[in-house]
Amino acid sequence: MTTIHKILAAGFLLAAAAGVLLVPQFAASPVDEPTPAFHAEAPKDTLPPTMEASIFTDIQTFNAYVIAGRTKKVLYQQPCYCHCDRSQGHGSLLDCFVSRMAQAATSARKKLFIRSSRLARERRLHRSARASSTVNGRR
Repeated sequence: MTTIHKILAAGFLLAAAAGVLLVPQFAASPVDEPTPAFHAEAPKDTLPPTMEASIFTDIQTFNAYVIAGRTKKVLYQQPCYCHCDRSQGHGSLLDCFVSRMAQAATSARKKLFIRSSRLARERRLHRSARASSTVNGRR
C-alpha cells in the first residue's frame, strides 16, 4: 500500500468517525414543545389524596402510588410529559396520581421514581452533613 493510499484511508476513517459522533447529537435534539402544565410555587392549601395503592395488583404501579402519596408536594410542582394537561385538564403530575391516569402512563411513573429517588438521596446527604457537623462540634 502506498503512502497516498494510507493517507486517504486514514482520512476516510477519520471522517467516518466524526460522522458517527455527530449523528446522535442531531437525532437527539429536543423538539420545540412547550413544557406541560405545572405549579411554579408550593401548594398553599391541602392537596387531594392520591388513589389507594392497594387497589393495584401490578407491583410497579403499587409502588408508584405509594411514593406519590408520600411526595404530593413535590409532584404538585412537576409537569407530566404525557400531556394530560391537554386531554384531561391536569395541572401537574400529582393529578395523574389522584386519578388512575398514572396506572397507564409509564412516563409518569418513571419520572416519579427518578425524582423521588433523587430527592431521597438529597435528603440523606443533607442529614449526613448535618450529623457530621454536629459530631464535629460545629452546631
